[in-house]
Amino acid sequence: MIKEIQLYEYQKDMLRQIEDAFVTHQSVMVQMPTGTGKTVLISEVVKREGRRVKNPCVWIVVHRRELVEQIKETLERRLGTSLEAEREKSNVIEVYSIQWLSRHYQELEERPSLVVIDEAHHALAKTYAEMMNAYSEAKKLGVTATPCRLNKRGFTDLFEVLLTSHSISNFIKDGYLSDFDYVSLNPSSEDQKKIDRMSKRATDGDYSIAEMQDVLDRKPSIERLYQTIKDFAAEKKGIVYAINIEHAEHIAAYYREQGIEAVAISSKTPLAERKSIIEKFKGTSIDSKPNYASLSLSMPMERKADADNKPLGTENGDKTDKTGTATEQMVNIQVLVNVDLFGEGFDCPDVEFIQLARPTLSLAKYLQMVGRGLRVAKSKECCIILDNVGLYRLFGLPTTEWNWTAMFLGNQSGMGEVNMAKDFALKTIGACYSGQKRERMDMDNDTMVVIARHDAPRVQAQMQELAGMYHTIRNLRKTECGYIGDGIYIRTIEKQGIYKTTNDVRLGWRMVYRTVDGVTRYYALHERSERMEYVGRRNPWSERATGIIKQYFYPCENNDNQLTEIPVEEPTYITGEKRKQQKGSIQQEVNGEYYMVTYVYYSVNKNRGKEFNSKDAYVCEHFMRNEYAISNNNNHIILRGLEKVKLSDDNIAEVVFEGEKKTTWVNLYTMQEFDKRPQVERMGFMELLKVDYNYYFYKNKKLAGMPLRDWGCAVNNRMFMFMEQYVILQEEPDKVYYVEGEYNKGRQWYLKLQDVWGKNPRKMKEIPSAYLPRRY
Repeated sequence: MIKEIQLYEYQKDMLRQIEDAFVTHQSVMVQMPTGTGKTVLISEVVKREGRRVKNPCVWIVVHRRELVEQIKETLERRLGTSLEAEREKSNVIEVYSIQWLSRHYQELEERPSLVVIDEAHHALAKTYAEMMNAYSEAKKLGVTATPCRLNKRGFTDLFEVLLTSHSISNFIKDGYLSDFDYVSLNPSSEDQKKIDRMSKRATDGDYSIAEMQDVLDRKPSIERLYQTIKDFAAEKKGIVYAINIEHAEHIAAYYREQGIEAVAISSKTPLAERKSIIEKFKGTSIDSKPNYASLSLSMPMERKADADNKPLGTENGDKTDKTGTATEQMVNIQVLVNVDLFGEGFDCPDVEFIQLARPTLSLAKYLQMVGRGLRVAKSKECCIILDNVGLYRLFGLPTTEWNWTAMFLGNQSGMGEVNMAKDFALKTIGACYSGQKRERMDMDNDTMVVIARHDAPRVQAQMQELAGMYHTIRNLRKTECGYIGDGIYIRTIEKQGIYKTTNDVRLGWRMVYRTVDGVTRYYALHERSERMEYVGRRNPWSERATGIIKQYFYPCENNDNQLTEIPVEEPTYITGEKRKQQKGSIQQEVNGEYYMVTYVYYSVNKNRGKEFNSKDAYVCEHFMRNEYAISNNNNHIILRGLEKVKLSDDNIAEVVFEGEKKTTWVNLYTMQEFDKRPQVERMGFMELLKVDYNYYFYKNKKLAGMPLRDWGCAVNNRMFMFMEQYVILQEEPDKVYYVEGEYNKGRQWYLKLQDVWGKNPRKMKEIPSAYLPRRY
């Protein structure tokens, strides 16, 4: 007697939809995500066929021979009886592979009342069509998680209607599927660049197996696969998807050398051995796995410089362990490395990680692979998806909403294409949050990017935020070092970060800035080469760079008898020798109220007799805190937040900023900061600052931050020429001219100079070409 099958509500709902559809349709396709119980649903449909027709005959067709026994066992377990016993009751249930059935269906006497096609996205093969057309009177039910094909062909030739279940995200939300963390390959990594260069395609439109093996079946790539497991899924039980049998064996052998009990398995593995491996893997408990780290079994593989990047298995005397020998020695199997064997029809709920080691352009393959890890298990918190081949850029997360109806009808293909918004998000995630604390998985792996965490929604929100930026930033374009658009510059290499940009472009340089931990820093960015030079905490090109910084006074008392900060634009400071002051003794009246002054001058460290923008520089001490600042004679603070400060006669201040340990030198003329003490050097009439091999303008704020090379400068007593095409004249040191050209006037040659910041760009200054200096 067939036992009662317990169904979830969503399965009951789908069953009702199938029965209703069969009233008006002869063939129906059902879409349900991997792991939501399609086989359970099939079992119930098979059981109910006896209610629909007398003497039912059900054929269940699978696309691979090795799935026949597996489906039989599952059906018998679900039905509570053997298929042979049901045949004796005139209740015929047969499981066939399409390979066998296509050759023998004409020899069979029985005619099916119902044909169930498992993994029906394969049903477009000619063999399926011939068989289905031969039994036009039978009902046909196709079941799949992914009703899509690479070639965009629909399924309407075989099925009349598509029934879709809930989305993966809803199943996760309702607790029917496991939550997941997702770690993707960095688009800037070497492996991703190699994958992007693969151009050969197989007959089905996917990547060529031979090219995939040639590119990825190499020791450095396999080492990175292992490092990813070590970093993100150490001591967890998982499945690895490899390119082919050789690749699987190379991965498993290397993992075993590193202390991971791994076995390669494929359709070529003998059936008895395959069953033994799978049972051993299923019997490996999450809690029972040995701690390899504590046993000191993790030993780096000895590298050979001349063989590091050769295809594996090509060396003489290849000593790769064979699967049978390795399996016999294992008590537990922690990792199964398979070749398409577990893409479909495999059930092991406590799989804790899925590692994608083979690229694919097929959405169906992608969802079938990751779906193996989304089944729910009692002691399983989540599944970690290790995407070592960058499939996120093509397909997004497993929870992406897909238009299955469009694919069923043939209006949309199941071929992955690089999603530019996702690619942008992946490339910029590190840059955008560099310098900020970002939720990670407690490791630092530059090859991989954590883009989704089940316990940290902010991580995925950051990715969504960045993908949204791709569509909202006006005039966004890719550059050599990142992306630039209106008001924003995202740098993905060294000095990576997200910067705001100013509209002020001078001599090919633009000022950009960003704020991290409350501190804003400015950089000079070259428009063409994207060279970046750190300038400082103030924008020297701004008129306020050496002007007022908003300061604070403190009221002597308020209702709560507390001191409260109040911003004031025009503070006045007390000057004189450093001395201790009693609380409340330094006061100033503001709008009828008395406030204590924040900073107090003291003249111990005053620049005596040295011109500083027509004013002297002073050190100020904060009256309430242990903090120093630098002020000019106009009582304006030009630099603050200092723990230590020492002035010098050349107005290069030696300071230590609050919260920092390193010493910084600040040119008080331009506010440019340096990690080394710059030296003042004179070139003709020009004074420049030299740091290593670079020169910087000393007193010209408009040119602050722009690096010069000595071989790029030429000077005499009349003209200073730099960057090959700009000049400063001795009589006009605050102006910069662009050399527009040269012309002959009589017997004299003249230069045409355009004032870079002049109001009339057509107005030219003419000087004799003889004024041009020789190379310095």
